[in-house]
Amino acid sequence: MYVTVIEALELSEGLAFLNIGSGSGYLSCLIATLLGQSGVSHGIDINSSVIDHSRDCCDRWFKSFEGTINEGMVCKEGVQIVHGNCFDIDISSSVNRCLYDRIYIGAGCPAKHIPFFYQLLSENGIIVVPIDDSNELVKIRRVCGQVYTSTHITQVHFAPLVNIANLVVNDSITT
Repeated sequence: MYVTVIEALELSEGLAFLNIGSGSGYLSCLIATLLGQSGVSHGIDINSSVIDHSRDCCDRWFKSFEGTINEGMVCKEGVQIVHGNCFDIDISSSVNRCLYDRIYIGAGCPAKHIPFFYQLLSENGIIVVPIDDSNELVKIRRVCGQVYTSTHITQVHFAPLVNIANLVVNDSITT
């Protein structure tokens, strides 16, 4: 599935990426490699027990580049994974600091919640998201302002996106 997602995201160097439901951090690291030194790869996961594990996985990923021809290919500081509820992201602060060129939502998202993520998306940005209501993976592109296009990628079934009200966020993404 990650190959399908990476292809749909149309990644290139220097983009800003947000991985919602980042889990082990594997996809965040893969994409950081494709975004290069000037790219940013942020992840957020609601499951606090996976955050330390994902940070350890990311550290091992970057250490695997040490002393190789690929050392310096990615910037460790460009990858951040935090604990929190994606619906608790402070939109006004995020919009003033960092809009994302690419967003991946790694859990089934009800169609009614997708407009929340539009607020985090830059012009010509892309969201790849499994729509819980229709069990399909879609690619949504922000064309201009509030104009979006949607393309069906494939049929899928993901665990649902968790929306826990009043979750205490322990970390924050810095830009």
